[in-house]
Amino acid sequence: TNKATAFVALLYMAYPAVTAGCTYDFHENCFLLPLLMWTILFMEKERYVPMAIMALLTLMVKEDVFIYLIILAVFIIVSKKRARVGTILFAGSLVYFVIAYTILSKFGLGIMDDSRYGNLIYNDSGLIGVVRTIFVNPSYALTQLFTTEGLGVGKIKYLLELLLPLAFIPFITTKMSRYIL
Repeated sequence: TNKATAFVALLYMAYPAVTAGCTYDFHENCFLLPLLMWTILFMEKERYVPMAIMALLTLMVKEDVFIYLIILAVFIIVSKKRARVGTILFAGSLVYFVIAYTILSKFGLGIMDDSRYGNLIYNDSGLIGVVRTIFVNPSYALTQLFTTEGLGVGKIKYLLELLLPLAFIPFITTKMSRYIL
C-alpha cells in the first residue's frame, strides 16, 4: 500500500547508514542517494527527460558515480527492454567518466584509483587493470569483496547492517533482472 511504502521509505531515510554523511562535516555523497533514487523513480515512470536530468546531476557528485548509472543502464536494457534508453545512459555515463578522468588527470591528482582499487589493479594499469582482473581472474576479484582484516567480518557486518533494516526485501523478487541492481 502507499502508506506502507511511505513508512518503509521514512524508516530507510532515518537509518544511520543513510544519514551519517550529513552528521559530521559535509560530504558530497549525501547528494548521491536522493539523486540516484530520483533517477530510478523517473526511469520507473518512463519519464526520460527528468531521468536524464537526474542522471546528469548524479554524475556531478563524484567521478566514479558513473558505475552506478552503468549498472542502472544494464538493468534498463535487460529488464525493461528499453535498449535505446539504456544504451544512451550507458554511453553518456562512460563519456562523462572519460571527461572527468581527463580533467582530473590534467589539473588535479587523478582519480586515486590506486587507493581505492589497488588490490585489483594489474601491472600499474589503472582502472583498465581492474577491469582486466575482473575478467581474467573473477574468483580473485570476488574474494576481494569480502577480504578484510578479521576474515572479512567487517564487510559481512556492513552488508547485514545495510540489508537487515530492509528485511532483505531487495532479494525478495521473482524477476532475475532485479538482481543486477
